[in-house]
Amino acid sequence: MTYLASEELLDAIDTAFEGANVGERQDTEEDMSLLRFCLAKVSTSNRQILGLRYRAGMRIDQIAKKLGRSSGSIQVALYRIRQSLLKCIQRRKALGYAS
Repeated sequence: MTYLASEELLDAIDTAFEGANVGERQDTEEDMSLLRFCLAKVSTSNRQILGLRYRAGMRIDQIAKKLGRSSGSIQVALYRIRQSLLKCIQRRKALGYAS
């Protein structure tokens, strides 16, 4: 199974961000373009974690077992990945880039 920046994964992450406390934001093509750009910067191992969580819909404990890691490390990794994506998107928007 490949965990690249597929449309399905992008949609799942976008939906997840909607539920997070990241402020109000509209789903626009610009936002998706920025998310694609920022996801391309995520390491392969972190994309795998994102894919298992949002694409495959696995719980944190399931991901941890599959990857041979602790649940806490997966939870921290997901938090850091989401924060990194959010900062990347905000930085690109501040600079006026759409992709």
